[in-house]
Amino acid sequence: MLTFRKIELSDREWIEQINASASHQSCEYCFGNLFVWQDVYHTQICQVDGYYTASFETETGTSFLFPIGNGNLTPVIDALCFHCEELGIPLRMHSLEERDKVRLEAAFPGKFLISHCRDYDDYVYEVKTLTDLSGKKYHAKRNHLARFYEQDWSFEPIGVNNIEECLQMQRRWLVDKKENPALVSEQTALNRAFSNWDALHFFGGLLRVNGEVCAYTIAEQLSEEMVVIHFEKADTKIPGAYAAMNREFLARCCQNYRLVNREDDVGIEGLRRAKLSYYPLYLVSKYEVSA
Repeated sequence: MLTFRKIELSDREWIEQINASASHQSCEYCFGNLFVWQDVYHTQICQVDGYYTASFETETGTSFLFPIGNGNLTPVIDALCFHCEELGIPLRMHSLEERDKVRLEAAFPGKFLISHCRDYDDYVYEVKTLTDLSGKKYHAKRNHLARFYEQDWSFEPIGVNNIEECLQMQRRWLVDKKENPALVSEQTALNRAFSNWDALHFFGGLLRVNGEVCAYTIAEQLSEEMVVIHFEKADTKIPGAYAAMNREFLARCCQNYRLVNREDDVGIEGLRRAKLSYYPLYLVSKYEVSA
């Protein structure tokens, strides 16, 4: 059987080395993402034959992150199959990208059921496009931003001196949402993110209106050309706060990246409309696998 274990901060270096060499674009492969959500999904990591995978516990049972690495994929999948047989559970994998699907079908023709999971496709945009917002299709966005910029506002990077203010803003944001279990789980991940800020190499920004924090965003580098936005919160009572947070962070902190991955919409209609309204360059299609 394979050996799975809790994810430690010391795992960041070798996981990021594999990520850099394998060049996947799914947000699930970010080390910080794996680390901060591990208490919610009981995530455990495993190294096998130059690859790594992770196990997640969900309402529907155990699912494994599709292995990422270099070299022969076949023995890695065989090891996962044997592991599941020993545990008496079905093999289920998630976050396959298109090229993973092709490799898996070539190595194991007809063995697995592979299905596209649209709700978990990641939205990828050009940083320059979301910074400039030029052209007719972004006219409404520019008008929305103009309302925000009429206020007494300021931007600053997130650091040890203002993390507590972000947490205070988060508590205000949650006041009327405490009955939502998904947001309670998200709070667990956010606490881990802020508590391990420097060790995770996270970076982010916040906006103030009249001196008070009204929005913040948290990001992580996935590759030399792509940054991933893990969390973004704003006071919806302030017009344009979300749009301004998006633009100002990219303009001030992400100009050395070509692409920004704003993660998935988890099937929420309003979130899907919002992400599509920024006209993504493409979506990272993701698939689920069952034996």
